[in-house]
Amino acid sequence: AKSTPVWIAHGSKDKVVHPDFSLKMTEAIIREGGSPKLTLYENVYHDSWNNVFDDPVFLKWIHSHSRN
Repeated sequence: AKSTPVWIAHGSKDKVVHPDFSLKMTEAIIREGGSPKLTLYENVYHDSWNNVFDDPVFLKWIHSHSRN
């Protein structure tokens, strides 16, 4: 769905899933007409979710896209 909000986050030093996969996914979504947000956290490994959940901008973003 082109209108589904997507925020992709990845650690730049992730050794489990290479950050290129998130870059390629972002590009593919854009090619199909979507508007994803991408954040690459510098010097972060596979546990980038810690940075995401600590980010007040993310919390505002996710709440702004909540349904009811």
